[in-house]
Amino acid sequence: GLTLSETSIETTVVGETKNIIVDATSAWKATTNATWVTCNPAQGEAGTHLVKVTIKLNKTQASRTARITFVSDNEKVKVDVLQESSPYFVAPCEKYTISYAGGKVVVGGLASTDFTINIPEDDRKWITAEGNVLTIRHGKRPFCEKQK
Repeated sequence: GLTLSETSIETTVVGETKNIIVDATSAWKATTNATWVTCNPAQGEAGTHLVKVTIKLNKTQASRTARITFVSDNEKVKVDVLQESSPYFVAPCEKYTISYAGGKVVVGGLASTDFTINIPEDDRKWITAEGNVLTIRHGKRPFCEKQK
C-alpha cells in the first residue's frame, strides 16, 4: 500500500516548504510536472518517510497548479499543488511601489517567526499588516526603505 499525509497543497506567491509523510509497503518514487516544485527525497524504500516539498517563488502574474505523483508498485497517489499569485516583494528591499488599485501585497524574505512589520501611526488608515500580508486601501502608494 501507499498512503500520504497530504493530497493537496496550497501556498502563497512566495512559496514554502511543506512536509508530506509517505507510508509505503514497497519502494516508491515521486515525480512532478513542474520545475517550480521539488521533492526531497524523491524516492525511497518501504517504510515511513518524511518528504520535503519545496515550492519556489511565483514570479508569474497568475496562480498556477502542479501535480506530484507518488508511485509504489502499481499504486499511484496524486498531490495537487496550487500556488497563488499576488503582488509581492522580498524584504529587505530598497523600494517597492504598488498600483493605485490597492489590494494585498505579500512580503517574502521574512523569517517564519520573530518578525514585525511596523507601520507609522499616520499610515495605518490606508495600510494594515496581518502576518506577512499588507492590505493597501485604494489610491495610495506605499514603499519600503531599507533601514540604515
